[in-house]
Amino acid sequence: MKSEIKLIDGVFTAKEAREVIGKLLDFKIQFHSKENFSHEIRQGNKNERSERRKEELLAAHADFLKTISTLDPEIELEIHANITLAEK
Repeated sequence: MKSEIKLIDGVFTAKEAREVIGKLLDFKIQFHSKENFSHEIRQGNKNERSERRKEELLAAHADFLKTISTLDPEIELEIHANITLAEK
């Protein structure tokens, strides 16, 4: 089984891109924070996978903000993001 979902597919201003991609990264960071907190409550220790992923996402978010802040807010950017679902 394999399935594709077009998550983002279009042209955005840098200002819009900052909001859309920033919110996606924020959501994923919050997701892993909650996963780790829940795991700590239930298991008494940290969820290493969620902790590692959260750190990766925080770094990606910082890099994204650094890059997007160098652009004119009205410049147009083409953005494509797909999600692939596949059985492991």
